Amino acid sequence: MDQFEYLDSLGQFTIRPGLSRMNRAMTMLDNPHLCIPSVLVAGTNGKGAVCHMADAALSSFPLKRVLYTSPHLRSVTERILIDSKEVGRELLGSHIGKIRALTDERSIERLTYFETITAACFSMLPRSGADVLVSEVGLGGRWDATNILEPQACAISSISLDHTDLLGEDVVSIATEKAGIIKPSTPLVLGPLLGCGEERTRCIRTILDICSRNGSPVVLICREGENRRMSSMLEEQAVPDWRMIEVTYHLDDAGTSSKLKVMKNPDLQNSEPRFRLLDNVLDGTYRTPLLGGHQSFNTACALSLALLVLPSALARSRLKLNMNVPLEDLVEGCVDKVEEQFDCRSISQMLSEGLDRTRMMGRMERKRYKGSTIYLDGGHNVEAGSSIASTIRELHPGKKVVLLFSQMRDKDPANYLRNLSGMVSKAIITELPQERGMPLSMLRQATILGLGNDIPITALRDREKAMVEFLRALEGDTVGLICGSFYLYDIFIGNFE
Repeated sequence: MDQFEYLDSLGQFTIRPGLSRMNRAMTMLDNPHLCIPSVLVAGTNGKGAVCHMADAALSSFPLKRVLYTSPHLRSVTERILIDSKEVGRELLGSHIGKIRALTDERSIERLTYFETITAACFSMLPRSGADVLVSEVGLGGRWDATNILEPQACAISSISLDHTDLLGEDVVSIATEKAGIIKPSTPLVLGPLLGCGEERTRCIRTILDICSRNGSPVVLICREGENRRMSSMLEEQAVPDWRMIEVTYHLDDAGTSSKLKVMKNPDLQNSEPRFRLLDNVLDGTYRTPLLGGHQSFNTACALSLALLVLPSALARSRLKLNMNVPLEDLVEGCVDKVEEQFDCRSISQMLSEGLDRTRMMGRMERKRYKGSTIYLDGGHNVEAGSSIASTIRELHPGKKVVLLFSQMRDKDPANYLRNLSGMVSKAIITELPQERGMPLSMLRQATILGLGNDIPITALRDREKAMVEFLRALEGDTVGLICGSFYLYDIFIGNFE
């Protein structure tokens, strides 16, 4: 079998917790993942958007970039972008083959599907000429294959209930698993997490306590008006240094504008030098083409990560030019050299220009069909459903939605759909082709529970017929929405190209 057949034979959904296989493989390859500066992003929702925006923000600088995300929507090559272009199938196949040979020839335990792609990505870094790696965690954090990285900064974009069979039955347990990516003395960028109330407070305290014990400074993203309560929490948890970024946003058809305001720790005499670019550059308004108020918080996370890794990435770039670069610059960066090369206004402008180049499939991706607006979104948990609903309400107030929906059997479709209650005029449901797809009978019951008895529901096992019915139902001033799973994307995207 060829290398991609071999990859498929490993089972895309196979999960075996533990880092021993990855550590063994990387040791045999002389630890290629440690050769360039990196950032690592975990989170229930938003981590992919944060990675895409951080990579885009860095694209204005003289750096070669590698972006590693998952899952893919149409081709496995989507997972690895080198300077915004998909890795070549031949190149990826050769590195999958290298990992395959490593395990077969040494008679050691084979890596899983995700571990194999991760190891293949890391193995190509030394010869790629890359200066920086932006990597998304696959699942959880503590035992994820990406967690063998030693990043210049980490981020947790959000915490909510998902994959509870693997990560824990409550959000605090899930927060603990995701906080497993926190590294000693390494800055953590922490998104605003979920909703409000006691659960959110417990999650934040749990993560800040881990940061305190690791000596990790924190950049905390917060909503407008939260700064006093959040600063008290940061002080109580005794993190070594911190910044808060207060976010306000404006949403329109062209994207999401975010106004960011950086707040310093007022009690610290010797401030963390790695925060100086945040202090001097980040205040201002930035725009992303990605739609949704939640993307404003992801923007703040992404830009913070970009500024935290920029000094080390530029040091790596100088090293390639045979310039004398101290080891400390490669590990922690040198802000002075960045400010010598670019003034603060230029850095802010370059971040803005790069951010505007962000492209991401399957996240409130907008298409047109015979005058109707259609959104495709693969978010599959309750928090994602809430973000989708609020974005449509803001962009299309009062308009009704024609829905095409499906989910995997381990999700919570009724509570997901409750977010759309009152908006949907007609729902078409269909089954996913995967073995884990939810049966049509369960989907129908969940749709009734989520949207109510009064909404017309058409249940079609044949996905092509479901698509025809969905497009036929679009009329007048309605908005189309295809959502519930990334595995709907490849089935239906061809109708809009």
